[in-house]
Formats: sequence, structure tokens, C-alpha cells
Amino acid sequence: MVPAEIVAEPVPWWKGFYSRSKLGVVVMRRLALVIGLFAILALSANVLAAPARATGSQAVFIRVETFIDSGGGPFTATGPICPSGETSTLFANFVGGQSGSHAQILIGKQFTCGDGTGTFELLLRVELDFATGNTTGTWNVLSGTGAYEKLHGTGDVVGTPEAPGVTIDVYTGAMHID
Repeated sequence: MVPAEIVAEPVPWWKGFYSRSKLGVVVMRRLALVIGLFAILALSANVLAAPARATGSQAVFIRVETFIDSGGGPFTATGPICPSGETSTLFANFVGGQSGSHAQILIGKQFTCGDGTGTFELLLRVELDFATGNTTGTWNVLSGTGAYEKLHGTGDVVGTPEAPGVTIDVYTGAMHID
């Protein structure tokens, strides 16, 4: 039989890290250095791998000659979109004409670029004044194809009758492409 004071108890693995010996201090410093380097590498990888930011918004001006019977017509534009093309009306929901003075119209408008770069769709929320035939409202980009697949934007629209059955719609605002 071995006396109890001679039997050595096993030392847990973690106790060596907290040892006050010179070897324990060296091990702790190396461990802290390795953990610090991994943290720095992880943070720099996140910064370097960050996705590209969206381009800044640009002012947009669109002039549309809308023929009321077809709902479409030619457009010219400035800004981050094509310079010209044709429009078509996808839908128009006319509500609120009971007042006899004005109505609200929700309109889906598609713009097809003449240069073949793509199309984009806008949602218009306008108020029609029955006395003048003028419309005022807001618009925002719904979707796009081709070069305009990631187009975003919003603004105001004003429509003024030019001749019987023809309205000039002017869109102002800002757009950007991600």
C-alpha cells in the first residue's frame, strides 16, 4: 500500500495555462497573440469582402407625350436612364370620382428604351382635376429589365393637357442603379 501523501492526483489540462511558472506565462502570451491575430484577420476579411455600395442618386427628368386613347406615347429623358423610347400603360385604376371635382388614379407605366438597353416600370399615384384636366402625383420604380434590372427611384409627376386626347406628363425626381 502506498501512503496517501505520495499518490499524485492528475492535473487538469487547463491548469497549465494558469500556472505562474515561466512556461505558463509564455504559453498564455502566445495564446493571446494567436487569438488577437485571428480577430484582426477576421475583421479585415469582412471589410475587404464587403459588397459594393449602390451608386449615388442622380436627378431625372422625363417628358412623355401621352395619348389618352392608347395610354402610351414617346418619351425623352435625362439622368441614369436611356434618352428616349416609348411608353405603355399596364393598368389604370380610377377611383373617387363621386365628388365630381377630382379622382385618384393608380397607374402602372412601362418605359421601353429605344436604344435596346431595357425597360423599366413605374407606379404612379395621381389626382385628376376634372375642371382643368391636370394631374399631379408621385411615382416610384417598380422593376426593370436589362440595364435597368436594379433601377430604384422616386419623384413627382405633373400632367397638363396639350390638345384633345393628348397630355404632356413631366416626371422629376431621382434614380440610381445598384
